Amino acid sequence: MSWTGDACNTKVNLEAPENICAGLMTLTAQQSFLLFGTNVSLFIYYVLHRFRDSWSVLCLVTWICIVELFTTATHVSLLFEQLSSSGDKTLLFAWTANTIPLITVSLSLPVQLFLIRRVNELSESHVLTGLLGLLSLFSAVMSFGTTRIALAYEWPAAICNLGIAASLFWYLTNDKDITLDLCLRIATECAIPVALFYIGNIVFATALPPTGWRGFFEFNMSRMYSATFFATLNAQAPKEAPDLDKDAFEALIEKRVASGESEEEKRYKLSSEASMLELKVVGQLDNVGYLEDSANSDDCHSQFLDFSTIGVWNL
Repeated sequence: MSWTGDACNTKVNLEAPENICAGLMTLTAQQSFLLFGTNVSLFIYYVLHRFRDSWSVLCLVTWICIVELFTTATHVSLLFEQLSSSGDKTLLFAWTANTIPLITVSLSLPVQLFLIRRVNELSESHVLTGLLGLLSLFSAVMSFGTTRIALAYEWPAAICNLGIAASLFWYLTNDKDITLDLCLRIATECAIPVALFYIGNIVFATALPPTGWRGFFEFNMSRMYSATFFATLNAQAPKEAPDLDKDAFEALIEKRVASGESEEEKRYKLSSEASMLELKVVGQLDNVGYLEDSANSDDCHSQFLDFSTIGVWNL
């Protein structure tokens, strides 16, 4: 059985091409642990900033942390079983292999719905939101049958990720507030790598001979979703708005819709105001300098009169 074998079968054939590459398995596990460290750093950044998020977002943060810890334990167990097989041909109760699709979907579904909600708030298109939501839900349902229908959950998830990335990129081209622009740019930049990981896994599983490189993509897709979620939340803390909650985010959206002013126009206005302020300051400094010069000239003139008077009396 490979990583998409029969879910009812509790044995894994170690002679399968996916399971004989200990070096690739080790490299895959190391990449997973590296991404886990990145996600921990993002989580610490999120905790230290104490964002005033809603209870639903806080519950999602807690859920992602729990799944991340379980994923790490799963990868450690699978790596240990792989490297300590001692020449055995089968491993009994290889639960780690069959839980990979479920772990991935347990993170992909809430994160995709989180980003789809952002797309809905920007586009106000129920058709686009419904289509992306159906793809995400279909991927979650098919994850339970993935062990019988190979890659059944990855195709709709990949299409959903590309749809989210394309939608966010489309709205990034419109005029918007700089804080909202940062949030959406981070979400777009994170959604694209997740889609590429899905595509890489599908290509290695279908178009190429079975190799251990498939696990390099499949093992770490859940990590990419966690990184996407935390990076999007941490984008709420630019210098202009350190505490951005749900109400503030909706206010930014309303401001973006109501205002037709672009970022270039805002920068031009700020630069013009700065230039006018600089001219005013320079003018005030010139006036102060002129008054000082006048005062100095009056003092010199009075001193000259005093000296002249003294000279006259001496004569």
